[in-house]
Amino acid sequence: MLGPMTDGYRIRSPETWDQAREAYLAGEPAPVVCERFDIGLSAFRRRAREEGWRRSDQPDTELEPDVPDDELPDFDPGRTIRVAAGRMALAVERGRVYEALRWGRLHAMAARHIVLVEQERARAAERLRGAKQRAAMAEFCDLTKPIGDVKARMREAADAVTGDLHYLHDLHPVSPSADGADIDED
Repeated sequence: MLGPMTDGYRIRSPETWDQAREAYLAGEPAPVVCERFDIGLSAFRRRAREEGWRRSDQPDTELEPDVPDDELPDFDPGRTIRVAAGRMALAVERGRVYEALRWGRLHAMAARHIVLVEQERARAAERLRGAKQRAAMAEFCDLTKPIGDVKARMREAADAVTGDLHYLHDLHPVSPSADGADIDED
């Protein structure tokens, strides 16, 4: 049995042609519209030319006003991945290689976005952890500074009391080598 596009001459209803025209003018490619509505591509192009609904016959569209950045919708990469994967699978099943490739690129772009967002979150968490560690060290140093000050004051006080005792060894050598004269410097 031959496929639907090889069955010969077919007459399509006006409703089918209206739906095909609407789909085409909405932006679907002509081959996709023809396959969807089981219309021959040459018949489709001929009718579009005769009835004046080719894209080249359409007036220039009004440019939509630019949306301010704060009014843009949030990008949901997870949803984009699910939709792109489903559309890609459908295009593959229907034998639409280029359409499948387009959906595949969208899928890959959304997946890359997720990876980049996760990497940035990890870097931000690492920066926060480092900042917390530095703050904790600064706080620790602030807490231990008085201890160091107390030790220094105790050392000063001990030095004041035992000031002359530091030179006790020089004053009263215990051995003949106390002044360092007997040390071999080979």
